[in-house]
Parts: sequence; structure tokens; C-alpha cells
Amino acid sequence: MTIKTLQLEPLTASAFEPFGDVIALDLNRTPVSINAGNTQRFGGLADLCLSAPGLSPDLSIFRSKGWQLPLNITALERHPHTSQAFIPLDDTRFIIAVAPPGELSETDICAFLSSPGQGINYKPGTWHHYHLAFEQQGDVLVIDAQGTTPNCDEVLLSQPISLCR
Repeated sequence: MTIKTLQLEPLTASAFEPFGDVIALDLNRTPVSINAGNTQRFGGLADLCLSAPGLSPDLSIFRSKGWQLPLNITALERHPHTSQAFIPLDDTRFIIAVAPPGELSETDICAFLSSPGQGINYKPGTWHHYHLAFEQQGDVLVIDAQGTTPNCDEVLLSQPISLCR
């Protein structure tokens, strides 16, 4: 079996837009002054969708082992009813493998490498690989939903995809 190779792209808001939001401090945005002028709020960084019948918002910390490249992936998952945000708690970069919402098209899978301090928010239904910290263990704050409604579909790829730089 031949393994398809996919090169990681830098994570940018425009390249990631079909899949969700890049969460990062954007100094080009005008902040709102709050807390008697002692704090600047850079709001509206992600379009969160966290509730559906049988689901409610959940806040977690994931600790992921560090992965080296090249790296073979064999499956993707999606959360059809809610978004899922990953916000790094340290300077660890992470690898993001995604495909657009809808029926999974393996030819539309692409991959990104975040910069330190960048987070992401997947739109509902976006196919993605589970969290992959790059080169070293990393902690991320995860904002998603939990409950009794099934909200995770997983699909095995027809062939592995090798991620590289």
C-alpha cells in the first residue's frame, strides 16, 4: 500500500477558515477597555457552538505526548453538533490535520503546524485528527461539549497519510 504524504502548512487564519478559527492575540483588532481601564479585552476570537439537545459546554485540559515527524495518521473524527476549541497553555506547537465538514473526502485533507501561542476552534462537523502536540508534551485548554447526545464520529482512512515538514 502506498502512503500519501502531506506537507504541513503554517497555521494562518485565512488558510484555516474553511475548518474554523485561529485563536491568537491579534494586535490589529481594537480591544475594548474593561476593569476600570486596567485590562484590554480582545473578544470575538472564535465562533463557539457548545450546546445542543443533551449537550452542555465543558472545559477540560488535555495533556498530549509530543509527536515527531514524519507521522502517519489513519483516522479522523468530527463533532457534528458542536465546535471544539484548543488553546495552548504553554509554548508547545501542535499539528492539525483537517478536512471540511460534510462527507469525508480524503483528497481534501490538509495539515497545519501552529506557532507558539496559537489556538484553534473547529466548526461543528469539521473532520480532524485528535490533538497532536509537536515534538514535546503539551497542555491545551479544551472548550467543547459533553452529555448524552452522541457527538463524535470517527472514520478510518482508506490509506494512511504521512505528515511531514
